Amino acid sequence: MLDSAAVTVKSTMTVADGSYSFAGLPLGNYTIVETQPTGYLAGAVTPGNNIPVALTIAGSFGNDFSETGASLSGTVYVDGTLTPLGGVTVTLLDSSGQPVASASTAADGTYLFAGLAAGTYTVIETQPAGLMPGVIEPDNSISVALPAGATSVGNDFSETGASISGTVYVDGTLTPIAGVTITLTDSRGNRLVVVTGADGQYSFTGLLLGDYTITQTQPDGWRPGQVVPGNTIVLTLTSSSGRNDFSEAAVAEPPVPTTTAPTTTPSSSSTPESATPESSAPSGTPANAVRANGSESSGDDRQLAFTGGSSGQLLGLAMALLGIGLCLAKRRRSLQR
Repeated sequence: MLDSAAVTVKSTMTVADGSYSFAGLPLGNYTIVETQPTGYLAGAVTPGNNIPVALTIAGSFGNDFSETGASLSGTVYVDGTLTPLGGVTVTLLDSSGQPVASASTAADGTYLFAGLAAGTYTVIETQPAGLMPGVIEPDNSISVALPAGATSVGNDFSETGASISGTVYVDGTLTPIAGVTITLTDSRGNRLVVVTGADGQYSFTGLLLGDYTITQTQPDGWRPGQVVPGNTIVLTLTSSSGRNDFSEAAVAEPPVPTTTAPTTTPSSSSTPESATPESSAPSGTPANAVRANGSESSGDDRQLAFTGGSSGQLLGLAMALLGIGLCLAKRRRSLQR
């Protein structure tokens, strides 16, 4: 504090609540001079650093100085959707690692630290339960160099939920099956339902960590396969989980009945009683053979008749017939002479 001659009368410092006071002063004119705090800019409400005071017996109050501190803000959201996350704890540390302030994100996912002195700060996010660090902003800490009176924005944290995925396919061939209904149920009974795509795959994303049950609705025309025989998978999700598959086998079609014409069982005799049996060929004479007189039988097999003589007898008979023929020829020539 300076008197009317600009001589320093007293000096003091603000206490923790920012207040100050001078006591035991003679009445008169004074000037209160503020030394600009390091890291702050003069505020807009009382932009100067000097306040003139005409001190009376009643005293003088409300001789305030305003400063403009720096600010730091950001948002906590879910990867890919920008869905804000409220209630996330964010802590501000100074350059020595000491906590300066702490805040919880609002319903819109935002947080703000204001009135800060210039300096280097670190913002620490407490990882939200059930979520994992995101891909866009994968870290849980952000370092910020903050000039006096500056405003630092966009100090964001992103989170990601876990995912559950799998495929429905045919046993043995891995052929995908589309249009199969898959239901996901969490530990509180909340349900999500999806349908497999043309590639047989399904997925649930943005999930909180915890216990889940995956249920497949058995597709028509199929029965549970042998590779993955059941329709239910129970798992505890600690990170994203894939290959939660279901396999199917085709239902065998029943055989098509066939009709056949009735058959008649023949009697023990192949020849009806009313039929006249064919006469068999005489013994020694095969059927359809050429008879001795040169005529043929009506059969297809044209065999020579068997006379019963030996080859020697046949030769003798032939010679006799030849001799008779020669004699008859000589006699005919004699008669002609």
